[in-house]
Amino acid sequence: MRRAALLLLVLLLPALPARAEQVLSVEVLSARLAPGQTDLLLRLIDESGIDVLRPEGQCDSTQPGAGEASSDCYAVTVVENGTPAPRVATRILETRGSDSFLLLSWPSTATGERRASLRIEYNGFYNHDPETELALAEGDGGALDPQDPFATLHRLYAGRLEAFAAGLAGSPPDGVADTGRWRDAFLAAQQAWARFAESDCAAAAALLGDAARSRCQADRAMQRIDQLDGSYAPE
Repeated sequence: MRRAALLLLVLLLPALPARAEQVLSVEVLSARLAPGQTDLLLRLIDESGIDVLRPEGQCDSTQPGAGEASSDCYAVTVVENGTPAPRVATRILETRGSDSFLLLSWPSTATGERRASLRIEYNGFYNHDPETELALAEGDGGALDPQDPFATLHRLYAGRLEAFAAGLAGSPPDGVADTGRWRDAFLAAQQAWARFAESDCAAAAALLGDAARSRCQADRAMQRIDQLDGSYAPE
């Protein structure tokens, strides 16, 4: 009876990809290459469909019991300019659906141009091409502030939002008779959204400080891109 119950449970479990499967894409968003230390802001994209990404706050290596000591965290291996990083501090800034933003910091002995290969693994799932070296200076011109990484996220996604909205304004949906009137209405809606976001994030800063403003601004920019993409994406 017990054996039959176990067999039924196995059959009811969702099918999982095989272990040691590459299901994460990595995008370098920004980097800070200071003497003796490298800081890297990454976007992880989960292609597995089974929620491989770790939740926010669970892998902050500055907190007791987190980081490399926790089995619920990513195992991160960094090789910079041919030298393995002796230790890597990790912090998950935010996880949204199939996207997650991860801040990595490690002591560096590199001089001049820095290149690194990254392996980010959880429970047997890891990123594509973990042995490929990435040119770190290419990410956002080295403008990352590791003390306020959400400010960097806001700057990046505010720029993406501006470009995306400009593209939509220049390409009204099919079937719109008065494209000029539609464009004016769209731009007015964008201005109204910008006023709302500014007010909302000012309130967050008043309650929780400037770091909360940066996070709010980054969140609002990403949410607005999602809204516009869902509303105006072609069928």
